[in-house]
Amino acid sequence: MDETKFPWGLSRELSGRSFKELLETNPKLVEFVDSSWTKKNTTGLFLKFYKYIKAMLNDPLTKSEHHVRCFELVKNIDSEELLPSYLNKFKIKETEPIDVD
Repeated sequence: MDETKFPWGLSRELSGRSFKELLETNPKLVEFVDSSWTKKNTTGLFLKFYKYIKAMLNDPLTKSEHHVRCFELVKNIDSEELLPSYLNKFKIKETEPIDVD
């Protein structure tokens, strides 16, 4: 299923891209699918994509690599308003420096 592709004519984000390419390059979409989509409300090619993402993220190494991509993504989003709620868990909170004296 790695090479299954979305057809041209969909959104710019999906058109012509393989499931594997999206998994490896689009952490925002992958996290959206993992945390917000449900099997019950997904059909056709989108259901195949949902099942692919869920299966791939079942692998601890793949999930860890995905989390690294998510942390990198949110690190580069300056405004909290632009950060989707499903990515909040990847936002590292700044803490005050520790006084070592």
